[in-house]
Amino acid sequence: MDLEHRNVPLIKQVADGVEREINNALRQQNVTYSQIQLLLRLSETESGSMPFKALEEKLGVSQAAVARLVKFLASKGYLTVSEDPNDRRVKHAHIAPLGKSKCDEAHEHMDSIERALGLTTVEAHLLYELLSKVRQNLK
Repeated sequence: MDLEHRNVPLIKQVADGVEREINNALRQQNVTYSQIQLLLRLSETESGSMPFKALEEKLGVSQAAVARLVKFLASKGYLTVSEDPNDRRVKHAHIAPLGKSKCDEAHEHMDSIERALGLTTVEAHLLYELLSKVRQNLK
């Protein structure tokens, strides 16, 4: 491959641009990327809840990080916490209506960013497939 057509610098530039757009949108919502990711993970479950341990695995963060995120989000009314009735050591996070509303706002912003990419439906699907392949190969 010639130096003019290296993909890594371009991928980095695109990722930085998308990250900038995400951060601008989230700043308007008064949440961080980590916080909205946790809420989105909860909203994607059928029950709207998940044990802290599962959140650690889904988000790829430490137990302490999940505890901090949950504590903040609970203080804002975006989620609630309960203990497992069979094992009081196990805690579950449950998305609250206000948290669902935040997720809806986040989805609107993500849709707006995706539209700004200027891709056709076919191109967007192909990009998704290619990026998924790259992510899998990097694991």
